[in-house]
Amino acid sequence: MKRKFNFLVCMLVAATLVNASDNPWTKGDENCRPEMFKQFGNILNTPDGLAIDKLGNVYLSAVNGVDSSYPGHIWKMDTERKQWSVFTVCKAHPKTRCSFPMGLTFDPDGNLYYADAQYFANPDYQSRIMRVVIKNGEPQRIEIVVENVKLPNALRWRNGAIYFTESFFDVPGKYLSGIYRIPDSDLNPEKPAHPLNKEFAHQDPYCIGICETRLIDRGKANGKPGMKPTDVALHIYTAGCDGMDFDRQGNIYTGNFGDGRLWFLKALPDGRYERPKLLSDGITCCDGVCYDPERNWLIITAPEENAVRYWDIGENKLGLIWANGDTDGADGLLDQPCEVLILNKDCILVVNIDAPSPFMVNNQPDAIHHLSIINLKSKESSKMHVTNCFTITSRTPLADTTVYPEGTVKITYQSAFDGQTDWALYRPGDKAKQTIVYLHGSFSTADQIFIRQDLRQFWLNKILRENYPLLSINMRGTSYMSPAATADLTDLLNDCRKQYGSKSYILLGGSGGASSAMAYACIAPEQVSGVIAMGMCDIFARLDFARKSNIPVLKKLAETTFAAYGGTLEEMPELYRARSVLANVKKLNMPIVLTMGEKDKLIPVTETRKVAEALKNKPDFKYYEIPGGDHDSAVWVDIDLETIEIKGFSPEKRFNASSGSSQTK
Repeated sequence: MKRKFNFLVCMLVAATLVNASDNPWTKGDENCRPEMFKQFGNILNTPDGLAIDKLGNVYLSAVNGVDSSYPGHIWKMDTERKQWSVFTVCKAHPKTRCSFPMGLTFDPDGNLYYADAQYFANPDYQSRIMRVVIKNGEPQRIEIVVENVKLPNALRWRNGAIYFTESFFDVPGKYLSGIYRIPDSDLNPEKPAHPLNKEFAHQDPYCIGICETRLIDRGKANGKPGMKPTDVALHIYTAGCDGMDFDRQGNIYTGNFGDGRLWFLKALPDGRYERPKLLSDGITCCDGVCYDPERNWLIITAPEENAVRYWDIGENKLGLIWANGDTDGADGLLDQPCEVLILNKDCILVVNIDAPSPFMVNNQPDAIHHLSIINLKSKESSKMHVTNCFTITSRTPLADTTVYPEGTVKITYQSAFDGQTDWALYRPGDKAKQTIVYLHGSFSTADQIFIRQDLRQFWLNKILRENYPLLSINMRGTSYMSPAATADLTDLLNDCRKQYGSKSYILLGGSGGASSAMAYACIAPEQVSGVIAMGMCDIFARLDFARKSNIPVLKKLAETTFAAYGGTLEEMPELYRARSVLANVKKLNMPIVLTMGEKDKLIPVTETRKVAEALKNKPDFKYYEIPGGDHDSAVWVDIDLETIEIKGFSPEKRFNASSGSSQTK
């Protein structure tokens, strides 16, 4: 995620940029040959940290160490438009009058954090962790949340806390570095968290791990025995913990910049961590570390050898993805890689910082400042990163008007999340009205509201009679608004705004659809103007109940959802927490109707009541519990689609409900 560099040296060499080899050597599978993803001008002359928000937008920090005449700032790539722009200029330090943004991460509320590495201008505890408060996708203010830091580097958010690496302790006699954890409750801009000075790090409750850098005699290894590891020119190689990430179990991995060693901190059940243990010493310099859940790998940048490597966690094996000789990067090849981001399950973005230290393959900054893309699966990387945006492949009018009302269109699309093909159904209506977004139940598809007769009679006819536009979507099967389903829904809503003039959306769903509707409202409240949730409880309680149930369909529901998320509640807690109603009450300010059958055997009503209790003080929240009602009873509550008000319980309006399958398992 980061690279530290000698600013004076970089400024001197920047004045005499040279062209690197036009035909550099290469190592690695040609299928993984890096290609150009984005080239920047001098305004972003030293790129560093990467992060991705919930909508798939990519953020890149510009620390600008090679040419500091441009201030530190952060760029954003709008994933929908594939356009890059400056997101915000970073807040200058009052003493140094500079900012040096490096590592980036997001919290569940969508706020962006960056490591302000003031060590380059003043190493005396002037660095900070900064929070960019974001509302409706736009930065509102920048505030200090952690102070008294040496050189913060990697940032990660997990389980209600921000984690960061400190690359230098600067304690006499030892070359120490560490990993810190600051809980959300201590991230107060009125009183920023204040870790202890480094000589007291062993006593600091914020410090969860300390590593020591082993000095390598690089001068001797490179034919310059007069250069000692402790020389000022090689100070950068005394740096320690740099890149950092978590695996599914919450274990921490960090790489050491100065000696390349990879460390492992095992997560304990009580939330603490074991002391760092050595995993590998197979490389000499480690910068960025990023976990790849698809392969259970750590993707590692090795800047000294100009390479991207991987650590196979299951096999305990170090491997090479790609390395090449010195180049200016004009063809997309590596030019001192420092950070990696998983763009989708097969493609990774690589930041090329191009700010070399002595004895690196990259020996001069060049005029090219760029991101590379590497396809881990196919030679078609350039094609993949172009086509793996949200793409409508067809809009097909449906001819069978006995099933699909006149004007209904099948929208087939390619997902921006992973390139998969999926579909949705759209029936136009009065453009002045809100669009109803129907989310199907478990083990069903987008046509459920059209082909299940009781739902058709009760809900589809109501929507048609009142002439509301209707969008009915697939949700990656039974996924309970997994990351892929979330991305697809967001892209579909944005497409309908452009294509059909949709202005606002009411989410409508029963059971699995209700859980998905509430999960999406937690993730993207700005997209939702109302929710009608017919039978649901918090996602943690829902899936825990399902996996412990003796009912086969519930066990299958849990297994299917865990597969969609890439892990269980314990393995991927952040993903589920972001979709938890109880964890995101303050976000849910839109009109919400929650209905529930008192005797529902598939969803625990006691857990539904917890949701109702948590939301009861919201002025636009209504809860209706049907006395003696079963699982399907929640569906037959008559609701005014304009006001989102409950009109009454109307089971008599359904058609042959008993012959329909359950709304959701």
